[in-house]
Amino acid sequence: MRYLAVSSSQKRASISFFANSKLILNIEAERDIQPSQWFSSAILLLTKIYDDLFKNLNFIAIDIGPGSFTGIKVGLAFVKGLVQKDNIPVVCVNSLEANAVLGPENTKIAVVKNARRGLYYFALYEKGISHMENITEPMALTKEKVIEN
Repeated sequence: MRYLAVSSSQKRASISFFANSKLILNIEAERDIQPSQWFSSAILLLTKIYDDLFKNLNFIAIDIGPGSFTGIKVGLAFVKGLVQKDNIPVVCVNSLEANAVLGPENTKIAVVKNARRGLYYFALYEKGISHMENITEPMALTKEKVIEN
């Protein structure tokens, strides 16, 4: 299985190429660089290294936040442009849920990220052996409300 993972909603933007469940190449940049220009340069670099990159992609995963609204829009537009020609499937990934997947099994997992301006992104999950359930939808809360939850 071959896929690209694109993230532009967090502090660092990234494009990662995976093959057979292994990370082959990861390109990252601080988000103060224009994401639209950076993504184009990163894809050019990837296609120089892997000239058949788009021929056998199973899907492209895109981070849909929560996070920078502008970053999410740029990432979605970028991925839309990539998939149109070859009709590559797109998988949307919630960044809080992606972090929860890394937690231990058979437990509740709270994921908290700084949303700036005194707010925090928060979601609570219950992770089993073969499944994960959303206990609360992702939301932006004050520190006090996060502690209450």
